[in-house]
Amino acid sequence: MSNYRSDKVNRPSHHTYGALLLVFLLQGCATVTHLAPPSSVPIPVVAAQPGAAVLWLDESFRTDQRTPNKNTTIDLGQAQTAAFTVLFTALIDELSVVEIQPEQLADGQIMIRPRLREVQIAAPSETYLNVYEVWLKYSLQLYNTRLELVDEWFMSAYGKTPDNFMISRSKAMERATTTALRDVGAKLLIDFPRIPSLSSWRISHSSEGGL
Repeated sequence: MSNYRSDKVNRPSHHTYGALLLVFLLQGCATVTHLAPPSSVPIPVVAAQPGAAVLWLDESFRTDQRTPNKNTTIDLGQAQTAAFTVLFTALIDELSVVEIQPEQLADGQIMIRPRLREVQIAAPSETYLNVYEVWLKYSLQLYNTRLELVDEWFMSAYGKTPDNFMISRSKAMERATTTALRDVGAKLLIDFPRIPSLSSWRISHSSEGGL
């Protein structure tokens, strides 16, 4: 009788290999989309609103980074800062851009504070379509000369990739988000002059007290 003894080795089961593979795949699906500010943003051709305003782009707006789902992070801060600066420079006759809330405004000035309220995304795996989609929701807070909030106007924007064929997830999400920012610009140029509280500002911007 042989004295040879074979020690049984506990090898991972097929289920274990499958679970490990799933973990690696899920980790690989995580995407961070960095939207760098464009080297040049075209200045819209639009009739500027008469008067003077302050555009307050606070730190949270300038560094905004959102995680609409556990596998996706979108870095919007620099891109939206550049876009809103150019847009409001065209929309307002006299515009000052600040990073910190001013202690006071000049007579007749208003202050505009844009805020990113919500980001939603949809990927092909969720919609069964061959596109990536991005929804952005912003609000514009309007303050009078006494730095009192007098109005808050909401707007949403939408962007998508025409096709994700041969495009990485990150690049597809970048294109969809960039398209959504362009949609924000188009809506601002059309709808901003129609905000009701701006009518009061246009009438009284040259008088003391502002809105």
